[in-house]
Amino acid sequence: MVSISRQARIDLDNIVIGLLRWKKVKLTVNEAMQYVDDIADICYHLGNVNYYFKATYNDHKQFGSYICSYKRNNNTTWFII
Repeated sequence: MVSISRQARIDLDNIVIGLLRWKKVKLTVNEAMQYVDDIADICYHLGNVNYYFKATYNDHKQFGSYICSYKRNNNTTWFII
């Protein structure tokens, strides 16, 4: 079972705000919410995957020992710790 921490929920909310304020691309509220919902879905399904990696970067290690990457597109990869 996977749970999302309070801080992770705050971070996801902040991603929505950042997407809506992004000047490079205009997104609707629904598009920004769907983007974050996709990230949350990946998080909730982590219990069913076998492709975890040991954290190597100190920035990652302060939050956990293992990471899973989610490649959103050619320019964006999210690291879920």
